[in-house]
Amino acid sequence: PPKRLCFMTKIKKALKFILRTRKNGDKLNFVYGTKKLNKHLVDIKYPKHLRDSLLILTDLQNKILWVEGIYINKTFKGNYVLWLRKIDKNA
Repeated sequence: PPKRLCFMTKIKKALKFILRTRKNGDKLNFVYGTKKLNKHLVDIKYPKHLRDSLLILTDLQNKILWVEGIYINKTFKGNYVLWLRKIDKNA
């Protein structure tokens, strides 16, 4: 199941996110339009055997905000910064 994340801002407003792996039909938003995640992975020659393990951060409406190591959604207005750090439990 996807993990739910919560981020608190200085104005004490909770922003909720979902961290998951990819789903059929996932779309990325670019300033020039949208592109399916699967097509983007093929275009950038991302290794096929690693695609299903990529972490994806979405909002509650399932809009993709970030894909681990390859994508940051830059279509939002305003200046937002969210720092994420992946911790390997086995290290």
